[in-house]
Amino acid sequence: DYNVYVREICGLGDTSAWEGPLNFSTVCPNQFALPYNEDFENFYITDDATGMLCWSPNPSNTTSDYRWNPNQGLTPTSAFGAVNPTTGPNGDHTFPNGGGTYLYTEANDASSFGGDLSNKLTLGFTALRDFREIKGEPFPSVVIGNNREDATTILGVDPFSGKNAVDQNIFQLINNLKIYEGNHTITIGTSNRLFDFNNLFVDYFHGHYQFNNVEDFYNSAQNDTSTASSYQLKYSVDENE
Repeated sequence: DYNVYVREICGLGDTSAWEGPLNFSTVCPNQFALPYNEDFENFYITDDATGMLCWSPNPSNTTSDYRWNPNQGLTPTSAFGAVNPTTGPNGDHTFPNGGGTYLYTEANDASSFGGDLSNKLTLGFTALRDFREIKGEPFPSVVIGNNREDATTILGVDPFSGKNAVDQNIFQLINNLKIYEGNHTITIGTSNRLFDFNNLFVDYFHGHYQFNNVEDFYNSAQNDTSTASSYQLKYSVDENE
């Protein structure tokens, strides 16, 4: 099931009201027939921190307290008082060609309690989902020898992409209280970051077969008995995989 919000007009300086949510369902018969949007980093982003003119997860909850930004690499959290900008990934690990961009939001609140005190609170949350996907039906990795140690034929899917994913949840809290005493400024603060990682990696998930030569490969493909010199088979505890 999908919930979608749309705008009829979303040009710079000229927007219409959000319409939605629009609801529809799909049985996912073809991954390329599903709704998707690429290159969101090229969309226009407002300067008043209200979010993208043509994109919003929920328009009624998008306020000036939050900024939605597309980014590559580290986020600019250090500008809000962090010692090191560590709320983003160290590099681009998108597969296969790289160049990927992720969307993040940051909340920043600065409060003043009078002429002698000021407080700055920064809250951050980043959710990164990095996974690989095989285009097409599952197929094992096959290595065929050519009666030479330095020559082989390799076919099938990438053996390291069958089950390969990293989920990262990064929480950040920074609070700085400044006390102004004449020519001196006393800063009392805290900087806290919590990282939650979940890593999935299973190589050769769809199987791996190795044959000494082409004849053994043909015989194995045409008969019920495999003539592979070695093979690997792996299974998931999830009955749906």
